[in-house]
Amino acid sequence: QMLYDHTQIFVEAGRPVELVFENVDVMPHNVVVVKPGALAKVGIAAEAMATSPDAFARSFIPDMDEVLYGSELAQPGQTKRVSFTAPETPGEFPFVCTFPGHWRRMYGTMHVVENLDDVPAEVLAPTVDPTIQTRPFVRSWTFSDLIDSVDEADAGRDFARAQTLFKELSCVQCHRIGGEGGEVGPDLAGVKKKIADGKFKRADVLRSMVDPSALIEDQYKTVTIIDTDGRIHNGIVTKRDDESVSLLANPLDNKEPIVIAVDEIEEEVPSSVSMMPAGLLNTLTREEILDLLRFVESAADGSDAAFEKSP
Repeated sequence: QMLYDHTQIFVEAGRPVELVFENVDVMPHNVVVVKPGALAKVGIAAEAMATSPDAFARSFIPDMDEVLYGSELAQPGQTKRVSFTAPETPGEFPFVCTFPGHWRRMYGTMHVVENLDDVPAEVLAPTVDPTIQTRPFVRSWTFSDLIDSVDEADAGRDFARAQTLFKELSCVQCHRIGGEGGEVGPDLAGVKKKIADGKFKRADVLRSMVDPSALIEDQYKTVTIIDTDGRIHNGIVTKRDDESVSLLANPLDNKEPIVIAVDEIEEEVPSSVSMMPAGLLNTLTREEILDLLRFVESAADGSDAAFEKSP
């Protein structure tokens, strides 16, 4: 889901704190506490680490003054801890997952207060169901791990399992296929025709699943805009004209785009990291990945010859 079960936490100024982070999602995550107002800056810096050879060893935590505390990267099913002393001065400190592509959706606020007894009990309740069951971590799949197996997607596939996985992995929130789904990402209903027309190969489909940032269509690229006041804005451009640029920070939030006047834009930089997070396949077996591959290739056609028919 890419959500913390607590998006608001409260700690007492100057007192010891231990955050216990259990990853019940299907992707790698961490928890990093940053200085007030620095969430976007740290998130963008973490995305820039995507191609760095030591990024995993550093848990995708940028080396910058704005980062205060951070946990190691937790694979699905793992638990990590981070201990620190809370800041002496009360304030609101964002915490965020810095795995590439996650910071736009997976974040919260650590409220540093003078006295925890002053915090109402109702605001301490989880905002996400903590009993959600997690899929176990299988492997950090790479393109080279799977490319030699793709011909096995031609037969013996399980349509029902693929359809379920497409929803469980939240693909349906962003991609439209089989008459349902969101429109944040590319419409996958067209993949079948592109393959038939020779414009797309099976290897291209697999690579886009394993490494979403390998090829990003222009209309789905995120941009970072720094305005004349030094504020950082990041998201997908939904509208652009001579007067302004409309930027959608997180398409899944259903919020209105931020409108930035052209004469207030100091700098605009396109991102090389896809909004589709990496690591989505890491809780799937090889067979499940092949099911999902065929599901996308066939445009969610249950009558496709590769899918086994029920007796």
